Amino acid sequence: MNKKLLYGTIAIVIAVILIISALMFIPRSTPQTTTALSIMIAASGIGIHVDQSVTYYAFINVESSNAPSSVLFNFGDGTTGIAPFQSYSNQSGAEYTIPHVYTSAGSYMITASATVNGQHLNYVNNNGFIPFCEQFVYYTGFTAPSINITSPSPYHAQIYNQSSTIFCDGHLPQSPNATNWTEGYYIWNFGEGLNHTYDVLKNTSSGNFMPDNVSVIYNTSGIYVVTLDIITFNATNYVPSSYTINGNVYTYYPLSDLSSILSSGQYHDNTYKITVIILAPSQKIIYTVFD
Repeated sequence: MNKKLLYGTIAIVIAVILIISALMFIPRSTPQTTTALSIMIAASGIGIHVDQSVTYYAFINVESSNAPSSVLFNFGDGTTGIAPFQSYSNQSGAEYTIPHVYTSAGSYMITASATVNGQHLNYVNNNGFIPFCEQFVYYTGFTAPSINITSPSPYHAQIYNQSSTIFCDGHLPQSPNATNWTEGYYIWNFGEGLNHTYDVLKNTSSGNFMPDNVSVIYNTSGIYVVTLDIITFNATNYVPSSYTINGNVYTYYPLSDLSSILSSGQYHDNTYKITVIILAPSQKIIYTVFD
């Protein structure tokens, strides 16, 4: 082999070795692991009575220097509250607390949101995770109406995807037992600001009041409060109408009587509420309950 060619080849090999050795000693940054920011929710109790105070907690896994001054709670009953910063610990992060009192029986879902350095955490109208916990509220001394959602949820509780059809039925588990008192009307509000009123039908053969079956479609994501009011009243001064279906006779009080009934004062408004969460296509749910 030509000596010049040999020496040239050796020089190239040495140069490559030197370059590789130099690269091995270039300082490298240590990979950093980060934990996604999130909110966890807890409640002091998950079964309470109307007008009983309950305390909600929120925990954000954030550095103390970045902890927001407050967290926004949505109590699932159409009201919200701002929970101020309370304390910080290395285990649970920043802690926030707020009391709340429910004025109607129902099945509520509580959510929370906050902003950390411009990043929205778990806000129901943004993409991402939505943490929530459930709260069951009962009346003391009498039976509340019942709302049963018959549409199966792909998630836990009353959580549905946008544009899903939600089927509900409502009824009063215990009919009024006072003389001449009866069930009269179902009044639904699906959180869109409108009331939908229907007669309560009574099967004259069985004596049973028929449940009301309704459906609703939410085309916009968000948190909605479904309210059912069942009006019971003293029917002494009112005459029911009737009609027959498949041989069964049903009686009812016309909608035209409702204003007179409400002005008479001889009625009771039995109210029950549930929270419905409608998810945008990219949203997910975190279910957290602690007591």
